[in-house]
Amino acid sequence: THILPYGSVDEIRNHTQEIMSVMAPHGEFILGPGCALTAAVPPVAIQTIMECAHNYGRYAPDGSLPELAKANKG
Repeated sequence: THILPYGSVDEIRNHTQEIMSVMAPHGEFILGPGCALTAAVPPVAIQTIMECAHNYGRYAPDGSLPELAKANKG
């Protein structure tokens, strides 16, 4: 996609949260850029993904992501 190399921090954060909301519930999800990590991707894009993983990617015992759910509501 064009999100990582050309998206704003807010676009990258929103896209990452959307992906986590769909793919991450119930565990066993590994967040990464896949093949989209090229020389055109600025460091701030990678930092934004890492911040999302750190802030929203902690599983509760039931397999939910409570911090991500809070962020999506607000």
